[in-house]
Amino acid sequence: MKEIKFWNFPITDLPKAKWVWTETVKRIKQNKANKLPSLRENPVAHVRPHGRKGDDKIDTGNGTREVKKCFWLNAKYIQKELNKLT
Repeated sequence: MKEIKFWNFPITDLPKAKWVWTETVKRIKQNKANKLPSLRENPVAHVRPHGRKGDDKIDTGNGTREVKKCFWLNAKYIQKELNKLT
């Protein structure tokens, strides 16, 4: 039988995740929706494409269309957190 463990996002990492959100909003307002926070910019989270195809785009409100994107937790961050549970 496999062991089940529960994990909660650490409050101490919340400012790093919040930075990704606020930086994303800032860049969109600056017409930089094509340059959202990347994996290299933050140790916790980043923004990456989410569309099914390259032409799966959405209006930015600034007269441009960008590939749909979403927020992701970094794989190395998740691995580090899982290692803490063992």
